[in-house]
Amino acid sequence: MSSLVGRNMSGNGDFLFFGYNGLSNVNGISRERFGAKNPPGPVVTAMVEGQVDQHDPLSRYTIQDGCIPEPFTPFIQIMLILQTFTSNMILFRNLLCQLQKTMAAIKSLVLGAYAKNGAIQRTATYLLMCHDSNETVLTLDCDRPVLRGTPESRSEHFKRMKVKLNEAISRSGAKMGYSYFFGVNPLATISALAERSVALLAEKYDFSINLETQNGNLDASSKPMKVSIDQELPPASFSVGKNASTIGWQFTEVFRGDIHIDPNSLNPAAFESSHTQPSLPHAMTVYLTMELYSSTGHKSVPWYEGRLTNGKALFFTKQKEAAEAKTISYHLQLISVEGAQYHFRGQKIIDSSIFLSVRKTWEATTAVSVTISAADGWNVGQGVIRNSWTRFQRQRRTFSCTTELGIGAFLALLAFLLSFAYHVASFFFRPSAPARIVRPSDPLVFSDESDPNTKVRPSRSYALKTRDGVKIQLERYDATRPGLGLDRIEGPPVLFLPGVTGVGAKYNVYALPYLRCNMAKYFTEGGHRCYALTPRWGCEESVAKRSTVYDSRLDVAAALDFINSRESQKPYIFAHCQGSVALGMGLLDGAIRSDQILGISANSVFMNQEFAYWNSLKGRTTALIKVYELLASDFFPMVGDNKLFQRVLDALLRFYPVSKRRDFCASTACHRTSFGFGLLWNHENLNTQTHNNVHNFFAGTHTTLLKHVVRMGTRGWCLNNDLQPLLIPSNLQRLQGVPILFISGTDNEVFDPESTLRDYEMLRRQFGEKLYRRFLVEGYGHLDPVVGKDAASDVYWRVLAHLEWASRHRRHGT
Repeated sequence: MSSLVGRNMSGNGDFLFFGYNGLSNVNGISRERFGAKNPPGPVVTAMVEGQVDQHDPLSRYTIQDGCIPEPFTPFIQIMLILQTFTSNMILFRNLLCQLQKTMAAIKSLVLGAYAKNGAIQRTATYLLMCHDSNETVLTLDCDRPVLRGTPESRSEHFKRMKVKLNEAISRSGAKMGYSYFFGVNPLATISALAERSVALLAEKYDFSINLETQNGNLDASSKPMKVSIDQELPPASFSVGKNASTIGWQFTEVFRGDIHIDPNSLNPAAFESSHTQPSLPHAMTVYLTMELYSSTGHKSVPWYEGRLTNGKALFFTKQKEAAEAKTISYHLQLISVEGAQYHFRGQKIIDSSIFLSVRKTWEATTAVSVTISAADGWNVGQGVIRNSWTRFQRQRRTFSCTTELGIGAFLALLAFLLSFAYHVASFFFRPSAPARIVRPSDPLVFSDESDPNTKVRPSRSYALKTRDGVKIQLERYDATRPGLGLDRIEGPPVLFLPGVTGVGAKYNVYALPYLRCNMAKYFTEGGHRCYALTPRWGCEESVAKRSTVYDSRLDVAAALDFINSRESQKPYIFAHCQGSVALGMGLLDGAIRSDQILGISANSVFMNQEFAYWNSLKGRTTALIKVYELLASDFFPMVGDNKLFQRVLDALLRFYPVSKRRDFCASTACHRTSFGFGLLWNHENLNTQTHNNVHNFFAGTHTTLLKHVVRMGTRGWCLNNDLQPLLIPSNLQRLQGVPILFISGTDNEVFDPESTLRDYEMLRRQFGEKLYRRFLVEGYGHLDPVVGKDAASDVYWRVLAHLEWASRHRRHGT
């Protein structure tokens, strides 16, 4: 039922008033028996219609006279007499008239409401009907209907009407009695009459209505006793596992919320936060009675399912599209009254955002994100339904045993409740939960959706030599657009410059096999031949051990020389983190010529370097790095070994500080990247496979390079190996004419977005606004603009648009 039902209801603007204790008998009180000589007459004997404002149709009104029903006579008599005494004791303008009215009131009290010349016999009753403001609301409060409305809507209109009525009644010598907003709502009236009619019909035909017997437990496998349509649901395509067995318990959950009918929407939770919703909400109430099943899962640990009528529920399954989250999911087959079949899919998501928060834990375990899809898979409705505290208290009482009640049944229920509490507690006390320890011997982790054989692979690898004699590696990815040959490359080539990943990383961050669409695939399918550089910090161990970011500028220069010698168009560069810093250094000191470059996208940092908060505390000095060198070595691995120091470090890094609860996780490899470089991502932007394989695209780093990075971040700009600043006016002139797009995630905890803002404003002041753009990626961190599960739709398109703009600018010089 739509949530609009019961809103903006009208009370018809009804207004009941009395002309009390006038100068003549009215005989306006009905009774069961009355003398034929002086009856009260019909309910309505006269009617007046009018309009206060001729230009306002809502100011129209109708006045009818009427009779007071006999059962209401005592109440109305006392009410009007008390009102009259209160007002007349203050105003003594006509003592004789007031004395007569007082005696008439006493006569009615002593001799009754029907006494001739009594105050009640001299009272006229009127009903004023006009328009109200339609503000009455019919709601359900604990399953009971409640009408709420303003006592006198459109108050200015009612005030004008009361003044006119008071003037008219005063001419008859009467006193205007209490006024009431007497609205009779059609829906409420009809409902009350329908209930009364059913009771009368049952009485007339000797039907009995059983209001005492309570409903029993619902059998999840039973069928409805009555079906309003002939069509039956086909066998459900989802059912409990073959090896699952019942634990002998069932319970009922009740959810209520709003579903938005909008086939184009993709995010159910967005409907609650969106101020401009795409469609009107429709109220949904879901009653789910499930029988619990268990089966043996990984390492003989039991996991649970719930069997529903034409459906099932799964407890605490891993969510593929989240770095670290588990879901309680519901799958049901539905059929409408018209016979259309639908798939109901609901999810409760439990993740690290509930860390030490009772409120968030309650929300995560009681809110269900719902998607309803048609038989062809097209989404027809989405929204969120919730379980309230009141309904949860009732839910606890719905647990019932479906087998023989005994110690075994109680132990089975206890095992389920403990399993449920354990999974929730593992996120509520996240840093203290068991860590997922990664060791060097661990194999690669793939899912069916991330098969490495289906991802883009390098077409060729080149070994290049830099000006100082260091060997580096450059991988080429050829364009893969259907029908596009290697000699028909349409767009300019793209060069990818990575951040520090270390020697022995198995995958390049631009070509990760864990994403539906990584950056290399995105640009090659767009008709661009791509090159991915592995700088000296990721090639030979002996060279990486002594290298700095400043040294790596020569690696970028060698890659550009090679690409320009083979390609007819200048390359566009996407540079991340220290790869971007190395590019900036090369441009500033002249090792890289700007005329070799079509354009640049610089992610996170370029020339100015402003550490984010936790990195600024950690990187005030190089003392922490020197302590590590003293206790361990000059290499910091992303996969710890079994030595005592590394195990202790892994235990301590569980509590590495983060700005938001969502970024607590159990991966030791992720903890180590945070300790070495800072938190690299918003965990909500990573899928499970990327997060589980961090150690496969981050190998580690040497402390010489880390010290150089810390010193630059502390000073705030690029430094050469002698710690001399490169960002000086004469060097800055070398960047003139290069289009640059600066990219920063708003949640970057490695380099503050202020870093790219300083570069952006500095270049605009120096060379004008034309060639420089800045793109803040909402909700993204440091590396997830490259490896995020939705980076293709959130970030890559912006880089491609800048590439195309730079290409047009280069061709037309505009």
